[in-house]
This record gives sequence, structure tokens and C-alpha cells, in this order.
Amino acid sequence: MEEINQNIAVLFEHFPQPVIVLNSRFEIQILSILAKNLIDQIARDVGFAGDGHVGHKVSEILPKDSTWVSTLGPMSKFPIRERVKFSSEIWNIEIHAVSINNSYIMTIDSIAKKLEIAKRLNSVVEVVGASTMQVEFSNSFVTSGVDTICDQAQKVTDSAENILRGSVDLAGATEEMNATIREIAKSILETATLARTASEQSKNTQKVISILNEASLQIGEVVQLITTIADQTKLLALNATIEAARAGDAGRGFSVVASEVKELSNQTKQATEQINKRVADIQASSLESVQAIAASLGHIQKLEQISSTIAAAAEEQSATMDQIARQASDSRVGASEMAKSASLVIGTSKEAKQSSTEIETATKNLSERTNSLLGDVRLFLEQLGLQ
Repeated sequence: MEEINQNIAVLFEHFPQPVIVLNSRFEIQILSILAKNLIDQIARDVGFAGDGHVGHKVSEILPKDSTWVSTLGPMSKFPIRERVKFSSEIWNIEIHAVSINNSYIMTIDSIAKKLEIAKRLNSVVEVVGASTMQVEFSNSFVTSGVDTICDQAQKVTDSAENILRGSVDLAGATEEMNATIREIAKSILETATLARTASEQSKNTQKVISILNEASLQIGEVVQLITTIADQTKLLALNATIEAARAGDAGRGFSVVASEVKELSNQTKQATEQINKRVADIQASSLESVQAIAASLGHIQKLEQISSTIAAAAEEQSATMDQIARQASDSRVGASEMAKSASLVIGTSKEAKQSSTEIETATKNLSERTNSLLGDVRLFLEQLGLQ
């Protein structure tokens, strides 16, 4: 029997829960190692200074303000369930009466660790709740910022597309204008060439008319000489007529010849006068032609200079239009790249918005679960009598 009691004692000592066996006088007979450790932890709080634990009344290890302890006895209503508080510990105690030797078994449920864990959990849950609210608050700004970025990127895309279309139109218009300028420059160069040719021809014509004028002057001199000869011939014919008249019948034939010579000289004089008049008209016309050609030559030379200037300006303008066309092409390429980048930003923004929406959903779920967990923790603390 003694061996059995020892085995029971060993069994209770290593019981995986704080357990104390009390005798009929509520004195400690057997206690588990876990119970011994708990009693050692609260010994200072209750002023327990006993040497060992066996044999001491259970009231010695309980707070003095536990009034139910003073009434503890065989007539108490079992099982007894009470909560006792120490300065650093809280116990949930259950005392059950057993039929063997009028003994009692007391179990101790230490809730100090549970309380500490619960408080830490409460703090963690509160921090998580506050962090969740902060995440929700920050995420709302992120969502708003993403929406703004998306809107701005869309505006950039629209502007880039407008620039792209404008660049294409500008490039086309520039090419058409450049082609027109080239045609104008070509026509002006042809005009300048014609003006140069006309200038050369006018100079040649001026030279020919000058030669003609000199020739008319020489003809005038010859006509003047013929007129002088005709006058002399007429004078000689007159003298011959006079001499023939003196000769009588013998000079009659000679007189006829003299008369014909005189008539011929008159006709020659008239012809020379007409020739002289024609030569004078030719000289006047030549002079007018020379003056007109000189004036035309001045205008042609001025036209040639203007045409050359316009041709040079057209060529310079063509080069400028080529540069504008290249810039338009560069702008088109830049606008295309900008549109691609903006499209990429929009795509990324939409993904970010999707992620933000998922974060918002997750944080709401987390917030709901945190609030639920916080309620459970507070309920647990209330059940422990600390709330």
C-alpha cells in the first residue's frame, strides 16, 4: 500500500498541470512540480516563508483577502471554483472533493502568461489596426495619385498624338512647299537664263544697229556726193544747152542730149533727196532703237539681277524648308516615343491602380479581421476580469 502511495505521489509530481492534493484539514500532502513552481513565484506576495510545501495549509499560499478561504471546510459546496489575484499573478482555482481518505484535489490554472500574451496580442492588434488604417489612408492617396498620373499620362498621350498628327501634316505640307519652292527656283533660274540670253541678244542687236547707223551715215555721205555730182552735171548740161543754142542748127542735137542730161540730173537729185530722207529716217529709227534697246537692256539686266537674287533666296528657303522637314521628322519621332512612353505609363498606372484596389480590398479585410480579433481579445480580457 505504501508503494502504491509512493507511485501516486510520483505520478502527481510529474503531472503536466499544477495540481495539489489536500487532506481533510486542507493541508498540502502532494503537489506537482508545476504547482511548486507557481507557489514559489507568489510566495513573496502572500508572505509565505514555509520551509517546503507539504504540511502547510492551503490558506497560507492564498491571498489574505480571499474570504472564501476562511470558510473552506468539509461543508463547503464542491467543486469550488474561484479566481485569486496576486500582485504579479492570477489563478483560476478548482477544488474537487474525492472519496479516498476525505481528500481534496486542487488544480491551478495560471493566467499570468495568458494575460501577458493577451495584452501583447491586444497591443499588436491595436498597432496592426492603426497600421491598417494608415495603410488605407495612404492607399487612398496612392489611388488618387495613380488616377491623377493616369489622367495626366492620357493627356500626354493625346497631346503626343496631336503633335504626331501635326508633325505628319507639317512634314507633308513642308514637302509640298519645298517642291513648290524648287519649281519656283527652277523657273526663276530659267527666267534668269533667258534674261541673260536676251541681254546678250540685245547687246548684239545694239551692235548691229550701231553698225547700221554708221552705214546709213556713210550712205548719206555717198548720197551727198551724188547730189553734188548731179548739181554739177545739171550745171554742165545748162552750159551745153547754151553753147548748143549758140551753135544753131549744128548744135541742135547736142542741145537735145544736154536737155536729157539735165532731166536725168534732176531725177538723180530728186532720187538722192529721197534717199537722203530715207537715210535720215533710218538714222532716226536707229537712234530710237539704240535708245530703246539700251533701256530694255537695263531692264533685262535688272531682271537678271533680281532673278538671280530670287533664285538664291529660293535656294536658301529650300534649304530652310529641308531643315524644317527634318525637324518635323524628328518631332514626329519624338512624339511617337513620347506617346509610347505615355502609353507605358498608363499601362503601369492601371496595373498600379489594380494593385492599389487589391491592397484596399486586402486592408479592408485585414481591418475587419483585426477589429474582430480585437473584439475577441477584449472579450478574453473581460473574461479574465481585467477589462
